[in-house]
Amino acid sequence: MIHQIQSGQQAEVGQAVIPLNKILSAPITQTPQAMVRVYDDYVDVKDTQTGHLKCNLRVIIYLEDNGVVKESKGGKATMENKGANALSMARD
Repeated sequence: MIHQIQSGQQAEVGQAVIPLNKILSAPITQTPQAMVRVYDDYVDVKDTQTGHLKCNLRVIIYLEDNGVVKESKGGKATMENKGANALSMARD
């Protein structure tokens, strides 16, 4: 994790592990636009040399399924909304 200080230089804060696989076990929620999964958690940021805890970082991952993309005869992509199926299959 890098932090930019006022002088424009960057300083390393520490290292955080974000478990991206947890988004697939998050519950499916339906919005007017799509089916979504939201993972919201705090992860530890640890010193890269000592491994000591330095802080916590809030992580919000939003996985949205807008449907299947199909190519039309004119070469333009169109959306076919079948959101629930794709997100459900990702979990299985």
